[in-house]
Amino acid sequence: MNWSILGTGRIAERFGTQLPATQDGRLVAVGTRTPDRVPSWAEEARMGTYAAALADPEVEAVYIGLPNGLHLEWTLRALAAGKHVLCEKPLALQPSEAEQMFTAAKKHGLLLVEAFMYRCQPAVEEALRLVREGAIGEVKTMRGAFSFEHTLQPHDPRWDAGMGGGALFDVGCYPVQFMNAFMDAEPIRVHASLNHSKPEVDGSGAALLHYHGGAAGVVTFGMEIGGDRSFKICGTRGNLSFTDPWLHGDEFEWEHEGGIETHVKPAAKGLHALEADAFAAAVRRDALPWISAEESLRSARTLEAIRLAAG
Repeated sequence: MNWSILGTGRIAERFGTQLPATQDGRLVAVGTRTPDRVPSWAEEARMGTYAAALADPEVEAVYIGLPNGLHLEWTLRALAAGKHVLCEKPLALQPSEAEQMFTAAKKHGLLLVEAFMYRCQPAVEEALRLVREGAIGEVKTMRGAFSFEHTLQPHDPRWDAGMGGGALFDVGCYPVQFMNAFMDAEPIRVHASLNHSKPEVDGSGAALLHYHGGAAGVVTFGMEIGGDRSFKICGTRGNLSFTDPWLHGDEFEWEHEGGIETHVKPAAKGLHALEADAFAAAVRRDALPWISAEESLRSARTLEAIRLAAG
């Protein structure tokens, strides 16, 4: 599959660096605001503007690694150019934007997937399967966190309200997405608090998500607090816990009446390479997308509910 990448930031670099490890992925073009600056991982690709990268006739799929506030525009433009799209999370800043993007993908007969790469990990897939099959009984509580200490530069887009900055969109979306996936639903009620480090930009926060049947999930997130990337889901007959499912989710512990089992499933390659392979398989219709359109719409609605609940 011939790819173009929009953006040359940290996430785009990770995707581009890992693309050679995929089964059949090849980087053809890179779109950037500074085409004269060629990063080492893109030396074999054609450098150009964002529009040029979409217009390249060799390109079949586009990875959008741009700031959140640019996802809507460039996803719609990529789809209109006839390209399949893998867009970084969060897919959209509002539910209506996500709906517009999936409507466009359907109109053009193309694939659009939100790039939650952590869900491609074998151990994460197994944990979801076990819980859905009733391995821990009825789910009652969940705790998920994703935070890191203050290391961002002042000009980082994650501090820019106009670019969809903030901790909720940057890292809080991960545990939100995972909880919704386990419950196969979005919460029916939300309580939340956001700590604004800058006007309209949350540096950290927390949310309580209430689901049908009485299950509840506590989410914490931050770009300026101590690092925590853990996740735990508890049910009436046991629990599952990850130390870090987002970046290093190759093992989890399953605690049940018989004791504690450690399930280890190392990934065969980097997370972005796994993601690119999964995307190619979905384009070929050899497999379903690992993140469905409905899941992405649920995430968008839940993130919006958290923002509204925080006031």
